[in-house]
Amino acid sequence: HQTARCRVSSFYINNSTYGGDYFDSMLLGEDRIVLFMSDSSYSGVDSAVISLELYTVLHTPSKIFDAPDRILGTMNWVLSTSRFSSKHATAYCAIVSSNGDMSYSGAAFNPMMVYSPAGDTFTSCDAGGVPVGADRASKYAAKTIRLVPGSIGICYSDGLVSAMNDRGDVYGFTRVKEILRSGKGKSPSDLTRLLFDDYNSFIDGRKQINDVSVIIFKHQ
Repeated sequence: HQTARCRVSSFYINNSTYGGDYFDSMLLGEDRIVLFMSDSSYSGVDSAVISLELYTVLHTPSKIFDAPDRILGTMNWVLSTSRFSSKHATAYCAIVSSNGDMSYSGAAFNPMMVYSPAGDTFTSCDAGGVPVGADRASKYAAKTIRLVPGSIGICYSDGLVSAMNDRGDVYGFTRVKEILRSGKGKSPSDLTRLLFDDYNSFIDGRKQINDVSVIIFKHQ
């Protein structure tokens, strides 16, 4: 999904038989967008069931799901009380508003990184949290930052930064930073293409074991 002042792009690379990554977006009215990513990392059927349960919560038409901590809290309750799975998943949820306010909440997932070209700075949006489904009593905290025009945010699964080439080098996040910094004037779709191509050039055909999921957005 897109809003007038938030453009979004993404890509996914299937590197494993687990299929644990699930990412999605959802509009809240005309001026807010929910960005979500999770990783269950189980075998096929278990991952599918968990992702379906998370999808159901995210797309339930309810006005109470207007904050990232409430979304993760509901997902935690559904997974921890489910008859169909006794598993858990790491997850991350952010809500970006057209006025530049971004609220976010985490469940032991990689924190979203936000690049501000105005100050040439990267901010780690870490909110802590435990995996959804691990503890029914868990509570999730929401934090808020203000995005300046031109800010670029990226949410990614472990498969991106843990990728390794034949020389034993790890892809890491430094290369991602340089792509965002050098491409600060480009659109999210251009940035995802640059990152996708750089990742594939780095691994040079070497088989990877973790799936790669990436969401990049730009506040305009």
